[in-house]
Order: sequence, then C-alpha cells, then structure tokens
Amino acid sequence: MPCSASVALSKVAQSYVSLVQTADRVSQDHTPFLGGWTWAAVVGVLTLLATVILTAIGWRKRAFDKTAIQMQPLYDRVRAVEAEMATLEAKTVLARDDCATLTKLRNELRDDARRWPKCPLKGIDDLIEKYAEALYEDRARRLLPWSVGKKVDLALRRRDTAEELCRRLASAKEWIEPRLQR
Repeated sequence: MPCSASVALSKVAQSYVSLVQTADRVSQDHTPFLGGWTWAAVVGVLTLLATVILTAIGWRKRAFDKTAIQMQPLYDRVRAVEAEMATLEAKTVLARDDCATLTKLRNELRDDARRWPKCPLKGIDDLIEKYAEALYEDRARRLLPWSVGKKVDLALRRRDTAEELCRRLASAKEWIEPRLQR
C-alpha cells in the first residue's frame, strides 16, 4: 500500500499540472493588453509624455515673455518718436533745443537697431536727423516775399521726410506688436 504522503503529493502534482494547462489555454486564447504592457506602465508613459509637453510649452512661454519684456521699451520709443513729431509739428517757432528729445530718441533707436537687426529700423536714425534738420530750417526761416519759393521747398522736403519716417515707424510697430502679445 502506498504511503499517504505520496498519494497526497501525487494529487497536488496533478492539480498543479491541470492548473498550468488551464493557464496555458487561457493565455493562448487571450493576448495581454499591448503585448505585455501593464496598465501602470501605460499610465506612466502617458504621464511622462504629458510632463514633457507641458514643460516645452512652459519654456516657450517663458522665452516669449522674456522677449516681450525686452521689446516693450523699443515699442515705447517708437511711439515716443511719433508723439514728439506731433508736438514739434504743432509748434510754429522752433529753436535748436526743441529737437533735443528727438535727438535722444534717435540715439536710443540707433542702439535698438543694432540690438534687433531683424526689426525694420535701419536708416531710421538718419531719417530722424533729416526730419529734425528740415523742421528746424522750415520753422526758423522767416517768411519774406523774396524767399517764398525756398520756404515752400523746405516745407515740401520736411513733409516728404515726415511721411517716410512715419511709414518706417509704422512698419517697425507692425513688426514689434505681434511679439508683445501672446
């Protein structure tokens, strides 16, 4: 008669074999999700992907904000030149000292043109200088009967220079504005 321990062991071995065979049949019938990936691994990869995307967006926004902060003074200077031109145009008598603010802004815009080479500011300092000179000559010269032709010529030259300067300032503002807004 066989020993009771060996009978119990053979029964455990048979049940183990049948369990393994059942597990093999189930695994052959059903493939695991994503070829062996677990749900935790899928959630981890999605979390990593979202983190990378949000970090890239954050870096982009910070870079944009930094550029906007650097460009704001340039935009303010362009607007200040326009305002100063309007102020000087409104004056009937002009002294050399009245163009000091315009000259200061011209020097700052020259520096900005070097700092932002893609901005359409090239030659704007020369235009401002020509405009200030033409404006001074136009307003400083007295209107005498024999100098009417020269006075008209000076006024036309000043107006043409002012139009070109306004056109350049407008194109600079158009270039700057998208870089200031998100």
